[in-house]
Amino acid sequence: MVVRRKPKSVDEFISGSPNGAEVRPLDSELQQLRAEIQQLKMTGHAVEGIQQIAPDQLQPLSIANGLGQPRKYFNPAGMERLETSIRHKGIQEPLLVRNAEGGLQIVSGERRWRCAVNLQLDTVPCVVREFSDDEALEIALVANLMREDLNPIEETDNLIGLMELKLGQPREDIPGLLIQLKNARQRDTLDDDKSRLITQVEDVLAAFSITLDTFVSNRLPLLNLPPVLLDAVRQGNIEFSKAQLIARLPEDLQASTLESAIQADLTKAALKEHIREVKAQAKDKPEDLPLRERIHSTYQKLRSKKTWNQLEQDADLKKRMEKLEVEMQRILEQLGD
Repeated sequence: MVVRRKPKSVDEFISGSPNGAEVRPLDSELQQLRAEIQQLKMTGHAVEGIQQIAPDQLQPLSIANGLGQPRKYFNPAGMERLETSIRHKGIQEPLLVRNAEGGLQIVSGERRWRCAVNLQLDTVPCVVREFSDDEALEIALVANLMREDLNPIEETDNLIGLMELKLGQPREDIPGLLIQLKNARQRDTLDDDKSRLITQVEDVLAAFSITLDTFVSNRLPLLNLPPVLLDAVRQGNIEFSKAQLIARLPEDLQASTLESAIQADLTKAALKEHIREVKAQAKDKPEDLPLRERIHSTYQKLRSKKTWNQLEQDADLKKRMEKLEVEMQRILEQLGD
């Protein structure tokens, strides 16, 4: 059984921060780091300090609490195109890496690195910088967002992770805090501490052109995707847009459809057709559905206005329905025991 912990109040959140009510401001250097990323994109090898480093000396970004490379899904077709380009033209944009425990970590450029490994290149061009965990994560997010590479769940997860690092609080408390802050502002019940927290949160989000209200209203609900689909997106096994399609199916049909989509590497169009077939089979063969779905389907038919009008006019059918209600109550009472 999953035990859900009650979210912290804003006051608890403030008092539990590492420096009392103080929250670290957004580092001023980050604007310069963003400019460096853009400079790397535009000038490539003209940037000073490029080193040629063997691919086996590099590793993906790894940050405390399981955070790392914001992008988990690497589109196979896109990777194939990039690999072809590198094969013919070489790597045109240096990787941005940082020194960390265990070696050099890739802050920006994991796709290029993966292609270099597949192509068995001897070296890849890199620019080595010193980044803290929160700087590295923000720069990785900026680099991916410049290319619009992240799906909405990856972006939401990593923005929450960035706020976790900035605010020094457990990741699971962040969504609840954001909801409380949004509601407090709407109800005009902000005090100085809450106002300061809103400023800190919006400083983080503003770097990505997102407001607190938008993040709470449009981004947090994405994390309510059924767990089997949410995990698949987070692990990079399927695209977010495909997971959204599968989520429209009854819960008992989602896992098998997901497996088919992954194994066959279905395109979005092929997945839509597959889903239509799954729905048709379920409709044509209701006896093959799980008991829960059969009962739900029968209930939907019984509760229609036309059905109830007929029941009201047929005394025998009405008595049978009343007996059915009694039996259902007995089952519920037994389950309660």
